[in-house]
Parts: sequence; C-alpha cells; structure tokens
Amino acid sequence: MLQQAKSAGERWAERMAARAPLTPSRFPNDALAIIYRPARSAMTSGRARSREWKLRFAPSSPQFIEPLMGWTGTQDCLAQLELTFPSLESAVSYARRNGIPYQLQGAAQVAAKVEQFADAKCADAAGGQGAAQAWRFERREIILGNRARDLDSRMTA
Repeated sequence: MLQQAKSAGERWAERMAARAPLTPSRFPNDALAIIYRPARSAMTSGRARSREWKLRFAPSSPQFIEPLMGWTGTQDCLAQLELTFPSLESAVSYARRNGIPYQLQGAAQVAAKVEQFADAKCADAAGGQGAAQAWRFERREIILGNRARDLDSRMTA
C-alpha cells in the first residue's frame, strides 16, 4: 500500500521530539530568557538595530550597593549577557535548543494577540462576508493605527 509522505516540517518536529539533549544545559535551572525587539532610539529618527531581536536573562538575584566605593553590584553573571538574533524564530530556537524557559515581550506578542482575537471574531460572525471584512479592517486599524484610515481612504478614492 502507498503511504502518505510526511512534510519536512513534520519530519523535523518528530526528530526534535525524539532527540534527547546531548549535553546538560550550561545555564542554571532558574534562568529565564526574555526575548524582545528593542525600540528605536528616541534621539534619532533612524531604525538602526531595531530590526534585530535580543535575548537577555531576567535577574535572579537582587542588586546591592558595595559599601566601599558605592558601586552597584550583583551576584548574577547572566544579567550581563545579551545575545542578538536576526529573527524571532532563531532566538526562540536558541532558547529551546539550550533548554532555557523564555518569555516573549513586545510588538510581536501584541500583534499575535490581536490576530487571534480578530480571527475568533470573524469565525463568530457566522460566515458573514460583511462582518468578516469589518473585523479585518478593525484589526488593521489596531495594528497600524491612523495609517489604516489613510490607506483605506486612498483605496476608495
């Protein structure tokens, strides 16, 4: 009998699920990675270094003031570490590969929530084309802000 061929994504997911970690994690058990896209600098209108994603670690111990010099110190060495990635997927795959629990922050998380909310509302509209179109416009308006109204007025004119 002929068998259905699996897609490359399915084969990759099976391989990753079956693979045991080759080495123990180099990070402490209480390490938490925070993945975010940095905001552009307020001092410039440029967008340099705002398209890349950063992975930093949440502090695991409080900071203290050194009594002799008055400097701020910490016992947490991971607080100094910040990694840069070209995409969200590469940052998430790095955290998963090393067994680090991670938390997403920023615009990608907000856009994903808006997408899920709008898709659920479109499904609840009982397949009505007008309601689905209205929800799509509202989703564009939430994501793009006033630019959505400008785009819509240009398209109708």
